[in-house]
Amino acid sequence: MNNILQQVSHVFIIDNNLECRRTVAALLVRFMKHARFSTYDPSQHPRLGRRFPWHDYQLIVMDVGPDTRQTKDWFAKLSETVKLPPFIFLHMDCDADNAVDFIKLGAADYICKSQLEPKRLIKALTQLPRLVLGKPDASTRRNPAKPLDAENTAEIGEYNIQARIGKGSTAWVYRATHKKNNRVVAIKLCLPKISKDPESRDRFIHEFELIKSIDHTNIVKMYELGVQNNDIYSVMELLAAGDLKQKITGGLSQEQAVNYTSQIAAALYMIHRHGIIHRDLKPPNILFRDDDSLALIDFGIAKLITGQNLTQTNIGKMVGTPTYVSPEQAMGNKLDARTDLYTLGVILYEMLEGQKPFTGSSAMDIMYAHANSPVPELSQDYGELGNIVMRLLEKEPDNRYATGLEVIQALQHSYPDHVDNQPSKIL
Repeated sequence: MNNILQQVSHVFIIDNNLECRRTVAALLVRFMKHARFSTYDPSQHPRLGRRFPWHDYQLIVMDVGPDTRQTKDWFAKLSETVKLPPFIFLHMDCDADNAVDFIKLGAADYICKSQLEPKRLIKALTQLPRLVLGKPDASTRRNPAKPLDAENTAEIGEYNIQARIGKGSTAWVYRATHKKNNRVVAIKLCLPKISKDPESRDRFIHEFELIKSIDHTNIVKMYELGVQNNDIYSVMELLAAGDLKQKITGGLSQEQAVNYTSQIAAALYMIHRHGIIHRDLKPPNILFRDDDSLALIDFGIAKLITGQNLTQTNIGKMVGTPTYVSPEQAMGNKLDARTDLYTLGVILYEMLEGQKPFTGSSAMDIMYAHANSPVPELSQDYGELGNIVMRLLEKEPDNRYATGLEVIQALQHSYPDHVDNQPSKIL
């Protein structure tokens, strides 16, 4: 670590709190005795952009600020056009999902401010990527391959782009219309770094092929796969009525929770019958149509179930989202379809309570809780629905429901008015 830190000659600290800026500098100077420290108060100055000389610094320590989504969007957009030094983000919020999101976007680390102490900083500093330390060459700035301009009706394949509606760690998502039949669709266009990487490109194609093979109302419909200017894209159904995370934030009735759980269970039953487990089921990956029907999306880390044990594919590489992983997934044990049913239990718990059953200050703490801690008691008596959620959240897979169909049958038995009983929609 000393060799890495010796390369850090200039650190930039961005925080609107003077005491926090001083604290960070005081902690870092213990390990970087020869480094210079510059500070910036974003509340008194405009947000910095691509014209700022980021290459003058070897480390940026930045407070996320009050608007987490805005900061994510800013960092994602900035990293598309500028070669950045390592970023360590700080936040009062210890949400592990946010930590995962920032790291997927390219951050070196995400630290809860309550953990801002020497040991935690040492852990972050040892993970700084060696290749990007030191002054980057401005000529190596990364630019997207032929950026699309929705206002000028840019095109992808046979589609006219209307607007960019999403941005993830691997792709842009656009609203578009077919040039001939005017069908409105969503187009997922890989970022250049994904298109150029054979493994990431194969994973994108794998996701398309998995979903395309399934025809079910609760699975997003995939239409076609194509390549433009060496960038790969997929065309899919446009689900424009928001996601489950937004609905949970707005508050759900028990009847809605029952209805959505039965739809998710139907989708899981279908993919499991096709020999697929999702492994990253979570509210943002569940989108809605205008008629309140939902569909699962984002099968990027889904896997086919074979006769061999399915475990995490790379030691040390996180598979799934900490707040939604099953105990066996958290421990890297053998996985089968029941891992998705546990996650369904987490989502049902969250729909009822408005909060996740397990939270913590780090991803490891949360995964440990999933594997070892008892499920927190529900705040009220939900009747049979409470029993259903607790059975889904059993630590041992053998004690859970065996299939999504069993979940649907349990819901139909107790809540027949809120579960679609048409076999064609379930099967």
